[in-house]
Amino acid sequence: MHPEPASRRPLLEQAASWLLEVLSRLFGPIPGSKVHDEAFCKAVKDRNDELNKPEGQRDAALLQELTEQMLRLRLERCQVLQRDFRASHLVFSQPPDCKCCSDCLVVRQRLAACCQATAAWYDSWEQITSQQLQAVQRGEPPPALPVPPFELQLPPGVPEQLPPSVDRCSRCQHNLDYYMHREQHWQAVKAAHGDEPVSV
Repeated sequence: MHPEPASRRPLLEQAASWLLEVLSRLFGPIPGSKVHDEAFCKAVKDRNDELNKPEGQRDAALLQELTEQMLRLRLERCQVLQRDFRASHLVFSQPPDCKCCSDCLVVRQRLAACCQATAAWYDSWEQITSQQLQAVQRGEPPPALPVPPFELQLPPGVPEQLPPSVDRCSRCQHNLDYYMHREQHWQAVKAAHGDEPVSV
């Protein structure tokens, strides 16, 4: 999950993350690990390198293999991120045990809305990737599909942009900065592509 900076995670969660990385390096990329992220980035680069060769120099069989590998890793990544953001949404939707600052409740409501929209975003990407992967496995070119919308549903009284506040604690500000940065990125991706279909 994403709500807390690494230094504030319980020791058990840090140990679980460490174990995931160790197992990934021993037995291959496990979705959700840094090793899996690195494998996905490498798969994207290898596939693009082959795709960018002059048409007569491309290895069609290799390109299909690299495309399938990249889409499979992307599908696994979307599934993990969707799960993590749904879990974060549940965390932020719960009333805090104690109010760390006067902005705590509205910050948590804003972050819950962000995580809910992000989970839905990755759910859409999972469906898109699944369609493209199935096409490649049939020996067909992956279909070009529109980038899904990032649909933010704010609760009443919670603004999209929370103004700076001297009453906001550093923990709430850190979480707000973390999620707002990512939300702006996803909205920028959609704005850049609009409703135009995007190929793999």
